[in-house]
Amino acid sequence: AELLDIDLVDLGGGPVTYSFTVPGGTYTHLLTGIGIPEDLNNSDPAQYPQGHPLSLSNGTYWTWTTGYRFIIFDGRYDTDPNGTGNVLPTFSIHAGLDTCFTLAEVQSLLPITIMEGVTHQATLRVHVDRFFHSGTDTLDLAIDNQFHGGSNVDVALRLMEHVKHALELE
Repeated sequence: AELLDIDLVDLGGGPVTYSFTVPGGTYTHLLTGIGIPEDLNNSDPAQYPQGHPLSLSNGTYWTWTTGYRFIIFDGRYDTDPNGTGNVLPTFSIHAGLDTCFTLAEVQSLLPITIMEGVTHQATLRVHVDRFFHSGTDTLDLAIDNQFHGGSNVDVALRLMEHVKHALELE
């Protein structure tokens, strides 16, 4: 069952809750897109009212190129394990090109059985601490700390892959 076309999730605002009605049955995974499919990514943002995930008012549309920023991940990092460095450098990775859209099949830790007419709860956890590393790759922020479109799209693609593997359904 398709649950939601598109939404804007702000991980800085605390937990986000959704309610859906789904057919009874046993579910083992959730298939979700991370980013915006090409047809919507190339749509005119002026057509969406304020409050819509694709509205200009959200500040996610790249005006210098066609499309939206899917993930806006900005912050500071410290490469000194003792934390004794001076002013911390910044990272700013904004993934948003059509090539960055990815599908994630998030396996449930245990099968989720839904009975008709009974309310159930499932939790999709986003492990932000895994955005920079996986079992096979690490984004070295001393090197890979900037992407806003352009030639180093590999940084954004790697971030999207890490985000995909940072999701957990329980």
